[in-house]
Amino acid sequence: MLAEHRTFQSTLASLGTRPVMTNTLLILNCVIFACTVYAGAGLFNADGQLLINWGTNFGPRTLNGGWWRLFTAMFLHFGLIHLALNMWVLWSLGQLTEKLFGSAYFLVLYVFAGLCGSLFSLYWHPYVNSAGASGAIFGVMGGMFAFMVKPATRIPASIAAAQRNSALIFIAYNLFNGLRAGIDNAAHIGGLLGGFAMGWALARPVDVEARQDPLPRLAVAAAVGATLLVALAWPLFYSVSNNH
Repeated sequence: MLAEHRTFQSTLASLGTRPVMTNTLLILNCVIFACTVYAGAGLFNADGQLLINWGTNFGPRTLNGGWWRLFTAMFLHFGLIHLALNMWVLWSLGQLTEKLFGSAYFLVLYVFAGLCGSLFSLYWHPYVNSAGASGAIFGVMGGMFAFMVKPATRIPASIAAAQRNSALIFIAYNLFNGLRAGIDNAAHIGGLLGGFAMGWALARPVDVEARQDPLPRLAVAAAVGATLLVALAWPLFYSVSNNH
């Protein structure tokens, strides 16, 4: 098992992928948080109304021309603790997941999962002021889980089992913990499902030869993902437009 682990780590290192996107997303989230605090949102107790103006996912705004909030909400946080917990998990999960998928694939996975989380949140409770990176982060976990269970990736059995079991514990604990008031479990579930689906589509064997010519798979996955997002969002936005 130890030899298998060393061989896997050596193969992963040979791909040469560095966690560029993970680091960029961490910095971007922290910079945006600092800007909201400077604008008066509050360091620990966030001003929800001010964050709505910055782009949280709040149904009355999102469904009335503010569709862009599905994206911007992923980078806004309700206080330092909210940010710190999300960034710690992103740092922990993102490095390995980005190395497994590659940076461009990882970014598509992250954004798609985050948008799925935002849409699920709108369906579940459209009048809740929702924000945070947790939907996208659950998607990172879903993507890693898909990578470990997809036979085509040829991950060594001992490593796949260890990562799969860790992922299941993380998912179960956090979804259970999300039953508490004030936690947007809908975004977690949406992000998790979106991340698993996109992760399954993008997962490739961990070897240099399989990483040649990555653009066709990426383009197809992104196009299909965009189509699915439009299809998922259409009933929400169509019903609102008909009521005006």
